[in-house]
Amino acid sequence: MNVYVVGEVGHPKAKVIRIVHISDTRGAHDAFTENIPRGHILIHSGDFTSHPPSLSLRFSTWCKSITGKLPRFKKRHSSPIKNWKQQIKEIDNFFAQQPHDFKIFVPGCWETWYSDSSGDCPTPEKIQSQLTSAIYLEDSWCQVFGLTIYGIPWTSADDLRPEDGAFVQKHLSHYTNFKLKTSISCLRFTEKVNGQTSSKPTTTVSSPCQSKGFVLPNIDDVSKQWMHIPDNTDVVVTHMPAWRPELYAHIADRVK
Repeated sequence: MNVYVVGEVGHPKAKVIRIVHISDTRGAHDAFTENIPRGHILIHSGDFTSHPPSLSLRFSTWCKSITGKLPRFKKRHSSPIKNWKQQIKEIDNFFAQQPHDFKIFVPGCWETWYSDSSGDCPTPEKIQSQLTSAIYLEDSWCQVFGLTIYGIPWTSADDLRPEDGAFVQKHLSHYTNFKLKTSISCLRFTEKVNGQTSSKPTTTVSSPCQSKGFVLPNIDDVSKQWMHIPDNTDVVVTHMPAWRPELYAHIADRVK
């Protein structure tokens, strides 16, 4: 974990907003809790509890291969797949333990929101209602301490590792005809939280249950999602870095 200290952040009168960023904890979030730096805003940019499906397959195969050699593994059973409400509860519990003034969560490519037993699929609004200790950003923005923060979860399948990308291309064919959102309304509601205004979109993405994660077929599809970033955004939080030209142009040429 890299910690970058800017100015006298620890001084109570320091005119600095300290943003702490973590990502890709993949189920090991409890191990990081004691080492997370203090700050005003804590941001987690995805892959909170999940990992690539190919990794899951490889790990499962490995466990089976050593079951006969290590008796202790015989008593172990694979953990049941958690539905989206159970996952959000785990995320909410983590953020509730953090001392930061504001917490923000942006899902990652392997955030698999499985429906519950009733077939209920999550929407950003439903997720936010369950995530009471943090602000949920999925192609949406909020304002904290006067900063406009925008969150994007999407990753391009061709940007993944070869084995993961192949898995995604094979099993996410239903995304090929996925109609990307063409517009985002400005506000669903405006509420005061400790004197700060929090804003969220009025509409939700019309998409299937995100049981396969936030992955789109190619970089052009991801770039279309990035077009919705407001020009006056102060902080852009993404799971996929803006290192490719199709995405970097949005930051370098348009967003301030």
